[in-house]
Amino acid sequence: MPKAIIFDLNGIFIQSPKLSDRFRDKFGVPVSEFLPVLKEIMDKVRRPQDGPAYACFALWQPYLEKWGVKLNEKEFFNFWFSAEKANEEMLTLAKELKQQGIKLFILSNNFAERTKFYDKKFPCT
Repeated sequence: MPKAIIFDLNGIFIQSPKLSDRFRDKFGVPVSEFLPVLKEIMDKVRRPQDGPAYACFALWQPYLEKWGVKLNEKEFFNFWFSAEKANEEMLTLAKELKQQGIKLFILSNNFAERTKFYDKKFPCT
């Protein structure tokens, strides 16, 4: 029996439809245009910084304007994060594994705004 298991957070414990699909469906932004922007921005906001961290929304603003998407910062992150739901089956499994004495580690490469949202919506128990 394993002594410890490492899980990724997103896609395992928290699931959501693809943001690129949601932007296509709601705002008409082609997935082929959206995905390179998402990659570029996430590469920046996930990178450890020597100075102040990148402000995620400031990086998105020029693209939102280009695409005609009229969302302020709060609306943007609400649109993004509101579709994220806890995977109840994985939470149940995690509780069972903990009861068996297995140590669980959940890793993530998230960015500040998403982490703050998770702290409020998915508090650790």
